[in-house]
Amino acid sequence: ARLNIGLACLLVAAFCAGRQIAWRRVSCAFALPRNARHPGLLVEERRCFSSLSQDFLGKGYDLLKLVGGDKVELNFMLDTGLTTSILCPGRADELGVERPSRQGRGEVPTVILEDLRLREGLPIGSLRPFIMDFPQQRMGASMGIQIDGMLGMEFFERFTMEVDASALRLYEADCGEKIAVANDMVRLTTVPLPARLLGVHLGLPGSDQCVCGVIDTGASFTVLNWAAAKMLLNLVEADAQEMLSARGGVSSVDAQGQELLMPTVPDLSLQLRGAGRAPRCTWDAGRHWGRGKL
Repeated sequence: ARLNIGLACLLVAAFCAGRQIAWRRVSCAFALPRNARHPGLLVEERRCFSSLSQDFLGKGYDLLKLVGGDKVELNFMLDTGLTTSILCPGRADELGVERPSRQGRGEVPTVILEDLRLREGLPIGSLRPFIMDFPQQRMGASMGIQIDGMLGMEFFERFTMEVDASALRLYEADCGEKIAVANDMVRLTTVPLPARLLGVHLGLPGSDQCVCGVIDTGASFTVLNWAAAKMLLNLVEADAQEMLSARGGVSSVDAQGQELLMPTVPDLSLQLRGAGRAPRCTWDAGRHWGRGKL
């Protein structure tokens, strides 16, 4: 996936899969012939971006419309921080998809969505999403935007995907390196994480300290946990109330679905680290830089 991050673009393809990603600034784009800049292109469609209202922090989410059996259309949100895929319960009931007859206590049910394709006809294949609620679906509903589910690595690993300011493009899975070379991108070493999530090293200008961050298109704003905040900014959780009183906070939910209020840090400038470095071969959760998460 090539994703907009401020003034830059990112290409994440099958060739790098948790090892290296290709990075370039938008202003460095070359006016190459289309067949040279887009080798292995399968489909291109206009970008569908759900903008958030002023009640929420962040610009919004990218949506992709898939077509299933009986020409049923489903609006999926693209989420690089998700290891599989999700379908909301209400939509699953409307589709009448069969849920497993047996499942363990507390186990999240999964279903099989077969023969999915893009509106242009490109086959996606089958997905096995979890049936569960997620905050972005409720946020979209409050603004009149239908979000039926989320597409994570179960989808991304099948293609090389490019998202720029105007279009979404899907390529053959092995074309990532060709695209990076054609567009003169710089290799950026990533952090090998479980489930092929997209990990990068982050730091502050002028500092050698860095933490591990996850590139997550399912988040509309950047998040630092307290371990990373202490390392980079010398902030500890005991400072939270003072920060909330001074600047307010952002309402969100934690991993258990409980609401929480997060303090904000104004005008924070982060740098991506690792351009031109050899990738690490293993993921070491014991290293202190591996515990900070974006």
